[in-house]
Amino acid sequence: MRVDLQRDFIHRVSQASHSTLVEELETSLGLPIEFRVCEAPIFLSQEFAHDIQRAAVEIIEECVLPANLQRSDATLQPRYTVRNESRNPLFSVVDFAVTIDADGAFQPRLIELQGFPSLFGYQWALMNQFITTYGLEGGTPYLSGFTEDQYRATLAEAVYATCDPAEVALVEIDPAAQKTRPDFLAMQRLIGLQTVNIRDVRRVGKGLVFRDETGTMRPLRRIFNRAIIDELDDLGVSVDFAWNDELDVEW
Repeated sequence: MRVDLQRDFIHRVSQASHSTLVEELETSLGLPIEFRVCEAPIFLSQEFAHDIQRAAVEIIEECVLPANLQRSDATLQPRYTVRNESRNPLFSVVDFAVTIDADGAFQPRLIELQGFPSLFGYQWALMNQFITTYGLEGGTPYLSGFTEDQYRATLAEAVYATCDPAEVALVEIDPAAQKTRPDFLAMQRLIGLQTVNIRDVRRVGKGLVFRDETGTMRPLRRIFNRAIIDELDDLGVSVDFAWNDELDVEW
C-alpha cells in the first residue's frame, strides 16, 4: 500500500469534488448511479499489486481443482446445469480486504469472488473519471503492464472470441431496472457489448435468438449470463429454454 499517496489524496477530496466526480461519471454513462460511488481510489505499490495478483491466481487455481469442482457440482440441481460448460471460468473477479500482520506488513484477505465480466467495464470508467477529475498522473489503474488500448483489446478478444459481436450479449433479467446497469453500459461503451433481457430470448431449434435494437431477429452464439437462477424462480420468470438443453450456444 502507498500510504503516502493515500493520505495526500484524502486531503484533496471534498464534498464538491466528489459530487463533480459522480455527476461527470453519470453523464459519461448516461444514467444516474443508484449505488454509492467510493470517495477515493486505493493506491498500491507495484510490489503489493503483484502480491494481490498472485493471491488471486492461487485462489482461482484452488477453485478449479477437479476435487473441488466435483464437490461444487454436487450442490447444483441438474436443471440448473448448462451443457458443454468450459472447464475453467473465462473471467474471475476476486475481492480482497487489506489487513496488517504481526510484522506490520500488508496482507490481502479474501472477501468474495465471482465469475462475471461486467465490473471490467465499470471499474475502467470509474478509474478514468478519478484520473480526469483529480488530474492523477504517474500511476496506472492497469495490472500486468497493460496500457488502456491493450486492456480494451484483450477484453474484447476474450468476450467475443471468434464470434460476430452482433451475436454476443450480456443477458440479464430486466436489465434496465437493475441498479448494476452502469456496469452494463460501461461494457457497451468500452467494447460494444450489448445487453439483452432474458425475457426476450427465444429458442428456435437448437439455437437461441433475440430481437436487436433495429427489430431484426438475430442468433445468440455466445452468452454472458447474469440472470441469477434463484431470482428467476423468485420472480416467476419463465424462459423459453431449459438450462440443460442441447443448444448451439457458448455460455
